[in-house]
Amino acid sequence: MEYTFSGANEARRQKLGKIIAQELEQKDKESMEYLVADARGRWLYMRLLERCHMFGTTCPDESKPNTALVWEGERRIGLVLRENIMRLGKSGRESAQTAEEEYWSYKDRIDKLYEEQAKEEEQHERI
Repeated sequence: MEYTFSGANEARRQKLGKIIAQELEQKDKESMEYLVADARGRWLYMRLLERCHMFGTTCPDESKPNTALVWEGERRIGLVLRENIMRLGKSGRESAQTAEEEYWSYKDRIDKLYEEQAKEEEQHERI
């Protein structure tokens, strides 16, 4: 069965669609602002970008070609997330920079701890 809309009904449907799209856009914006306003949200943002392969290659082991497709799909999610943060304008860019600084500072600290542990183990092995 095929449905047809009168001109007036179609115009109302389009207007309602625009209103819903604007509301969704506003809700998304508010959610992104909320996310990056707190250190925990910025941490989550960066972890998601990392899990979406935003900081490396999307070319995994050649013996698993389907993995590349999955990784590229995950990367696309990361790009959309990053784009939503950047759409916040200056505050979004500043929040993204803060998130990166916090995240990489933490990762550097973890790397240092790992190196110190490895040195200690090496010294114990010599004894």
